[in-house]
Amino acid sequence: MEQVVQAFCRKRAADNLLRTHPIFSPLRLEQRRALAREFQLQRVAAGTTLLTAGAMGDALYLLLRGRCTPYHVHPDGQETPYPVLREGDVFGEISLLMDKPVTAMVRADVPSVLLRLDRSAFEKHIFSQPGMRDALLKIGTERLQRTARLLGDR
Repeated sequence: MEQVVQAFCRKRAADNLLRTHPIFSPLRLEQRRALAREFQLQRVAAGTTLLTAGAMGDALYLLLRGRCTPYHVHPDGQETPYPVLREGDVFGEISLLMDKPVTAMVRADVPSVLLRLDRSAFEKHIFSQPGMRDALLKIGTERLQRTARLLGDR
């Protein structure tokens, strides 16, 4: 029974987010439905590391509830925080789009609920859609520029 409830919650959350999130607006209804089936609901405890800088990204994340902070980890181990990620934010896109290692560590600040789209589903449903790819590239480029500015101030 718990699996049925979780599947329903995942589908409902994915449907709502995909319908209302501006990044997914280029998708037609049937594309959004197919994509919604690919997301996995993930609950994480405070302090959970979701992305590790230097590792290859394996998923796109959509934050449903909670708060996460991305950090730049310096060679000496010191962490520089970036702006906090809040409900509705996406992350993990830079590594997937550019096929490069993750640029920042992302950690859950509080218990959080996310939708996770693995790399193969991302490539199948999102990477092939020019409007979505462009929207995610814009977010990724803005984040990379912000990173350069923050690290330049250090």
